[in-house]
Amino acid sequence: MREKGLPIVSQCPCCFHKENVSHLFLQGVATRGVWEYFLAQFNISLPNTTYLQHMFRAGRSSSPFVGHGGIRLLIPTFILWFIWEIWNEVKHNHGRFTTNKIIRRVREYIGLLYHAHRLRFEQWRSKLDVAQAWGIFFIQPRLSKPKVVRWVPPDMGWYKLNTIGAANGNLGIASAGDLFWDHRRG
Repeated sequence: MREKGLPIVSQCPCCFHKENVSHLFLQGVATRGVWEYFLAQFNISLPNTTYLQHMFRAGRSSSPFVGHGGIRLLIPTFILWFIWEIWNEVKHNHGRFTTNKIIRRVREYIGLLYHAHRLRFEQWRSKLDVAQAWGIFFIQPRLSKPKVVRWVPPDMGWYKLNTIGAANGNLGIASAGDLFWDHRRG
């Protein structure tokens, strides 16, 4: 429609820049401040990019403790969701699109997940200080003392059956093995 001469220009609600995906989610005044805030919380340097996937990569490569569902991978998803949600609120209800509003919504959502027991200690392992600063406290799992275990051969005339098994997921590949032992370990 723009090519036909109809003026359909969507503008950024906070700086009135001609809007595009990169500006809305990464480079706008409000959104840039959101990324700066959250990445600083996790000691991640802000990539100079116009690509959303670079934000996810920055979180993934920032710590050896980043695993599936780690908070460093969840935060970018939450940021994008709340940028989109608040942008639509502003566009349709004439509110304000601000950095603080987006940050507050992301942190509130993280708080809701915590109170619903949907966040685990393992997701925050490398940044428990940030979790505590945000009012999220985990009871750290106690590490049990190592227990010395040794194999004892059976009495003469008896046999022992040792078994082992492993599975990759509930319906994944599985394997099992066993060994019979007598008193001579043979």
